[in-house]
Amino acid sequence: MKYFILAIIFFISGTCLAQSVTEKQWLEDIAYLKKELPQKHYDLFHKKSRNYFNSTLDQIASEVSNLDDLTIAIKLQQLISSLGDSHTNISWAKYIDYKKLVPVQFHWLKEGLFVIQSTKNHQNLLGLKLLKINDIPVQVVIDSLSTLLTLDNTAIGKRDIPQLISLSQLLRYFKIVTNDSIFLDLKNTITGDAINSYLLVIPNERPDNNDFVQLKSEKNTISFINRDKLFHSHYMTDEKLYYIQYNKCWSKELEIQHNNGKNAEKLPSFTEFEENVLNELKNDSIDKLVFDLRYNSGGNSLQGTLFIEKIMRHPKILKGIPVFVLIGRKTYSSAIINVMDFKKYSNVTLIGEETAGKPNHFGEVRKFTLPNSGLTVGYSTKYFQRTSGNENTIKPDVEILLSISDFVKGIDPLLEYVIGQ
Repeated sequence: MKYFILAIIFFISGTCLAQSVTEKQWLEDIAYLKKELPQKHYDLFHKKSRNYFNSTLDQIASEVSNLDDLTIAIKLQQLISSLGDSHTNISWAKYIDYKKLVPVQFHWLKEGLFVIQSTKNHQNLLGLKLLKINDIPVQVVIDSLSTLLTLDNTAIGKRDIPQLISLSQLLRYFKIVTNDSIFLDLKNTITGDAINSYLLVIPNERPDNNDFVQLKSEKNTISFINRDKLFHSHYMTDEKLYYIQYNKCWSKELEIQHNNGKNAEKLPSFTEFEENVLNELKNDSIDKLVFDLRYNSGGNSLQGTLFIEKIMRHPKILKGIPVFVLIGRKTYSSAIINVMDFKKYSNVTLIGEETAGKPNHFGEVRKFTLPNSGLTVGYSTKYFQRTSGNENTIKPDVEILLSISDFVKGIDPLLEYVIGQ
């Protein structure tokens, strides 16, 4: 795993501090945002009024002379996140200093937030549960950081909060820390040891990736799962289970459609992949099909829609082979449409945890740039209406959450469940 992901939904456009923007330039950018975003967005004021938007921008503008670049960018993101479209964001993280990251990384598991990566001198913290930061309860920290997110559901927080905690400048902004010393209250939930407080010092230089260690599993029983590939498949012989992992709604063919021929050569062909899957399904030894969408954050939904239709019409599947679709907190955007494609069929069971994306949602993101700060604003140009209701997530038919025990043992509880059926 690469150190501190951070290529997330905030359109990060660099890993160094930008040149300071003058007060006059910030006022110009705020005026530009006030004009352009309402014009370009499909329906910016579906939740909050235009007056709320304008008055909040006016308030930020009145404070510009007393604020640094990062604080202004954060305040703009907090405003945008409050408008209720999780696809619309501003690249506030452009002003993050990546030399000053908390030297541990967290992951949200069934029991809470756990340390899953650290610098080598803090590897004794791996696998411990976070309870407090500088004596501030973790829930207070979560609530503060959540103001940067459009929380359509709890899955979005579980997906993004662990990354935000690692940004020491955010912790300073919310007054969780005041200097380069951070005390973490941590507990070993597996052994039940007492809570201990550990001192961490924010570094002045970003350590090399080789200086970091990952919480290791006792064994790797799920080595064929690969989040780095756009899509792939694997046949589990003993279990007679055919596994398809679809991590991105994208491919060589879609790059070509978007006139990116040079980039297309770097990507796998979905046409070839699809043909291989449909041929594999002719195998008489396949008794179950798993379609894994847990790590799919979107792209172009049509590719997956047509693929799913072909799978579900395949003679092997029509004979009654059960189909299990794995979903989770990273299932988002176009991947949500593909989950809805599966929900039309009676022999499909959704397994995992609720999705970050909503069945009905804004999407088809476009971008524009503020002229002086260079901050990128992503905005929705379409609204996808897939249900008559207003559900804020897609819930699984069978809810299964990854626990710290499963993590340490290298167990995928979702696949274990399918194998047991």
